[in-house]
Amino acid sequence: MQPEVHATAPAAPVPARRGAAQAFPGSGMLAAAFLAGSAAAGVLYALCNAPQLEWLRAYLQSWLALFSASGTHAAAAIFTAEYITLLAAATCLFLLGFSAFGPVLIVLFMMLYGAGNGILTVQLFSGTSLGGKALLLLLTAVPASAAAACLCLLGAAALRVSGRIRAYSFRTVHPGAERPGAAVLFRQYLLTLVLFLPLCGAAAGLACLESRLF
Repeated sequence: MQPEVHATAPAAPVPARRGAAQAFPGSGMLAAAFLAGSAAAGVLYALCNAPQLEWLRAYLQSWLALFSASGTHAAAAIFTAEYITLLAAATCLFLLGFSAFGPVLIVLFMMLYGAGNGILTVQLFSGTSLGGKALLLLLTAVPASAAAACLCLLGAAALRVSGRIRAYSFRTVHPGAERPGAAVLFRQYLLTLVLFLPLCGAAAGLACLESRLF
């Protein structure tokens, strides 16, 4: 008489913890593109001729006019200008996510965004003392870095959707493959717009503080 053999169910696999790069694939590449554009800002600034430098100074002075004022109306103007700028950048990334050529365009957009941010930062720091540069870096780099991080995460979601759309467009996937997931991109877009509200509020407060210190 043979002993009974009880079959045991296989143990369920334990899901591995995903890091930040695995949870948001593509965010590291977009962050590198932003940093590359920021690093190239000094080279672009050096290649500008006199009329282009004057245009940059005039453009920067229009922004500094907001920072030099004080009061509730000035804070509201700073908040509105910063939120509209970030809203336009986030909307551009959101729309590029629905393009089959979105991956290339999204990376180029982040590079241009970083280059523009870097050029304005170089112009802002020119003619400032070492202590003033350190204070300006503290007051401006923190909200700018947070905004760039939010845009990188949104761009990563747009990269995933655009890559799947591209795969479906050129028929490089089988019919049972994962769908583009536009709803995830839309939720990420709305979440980014909500996160921009306290971020722009903090940036407006730091700008008012900066106008009093300088």
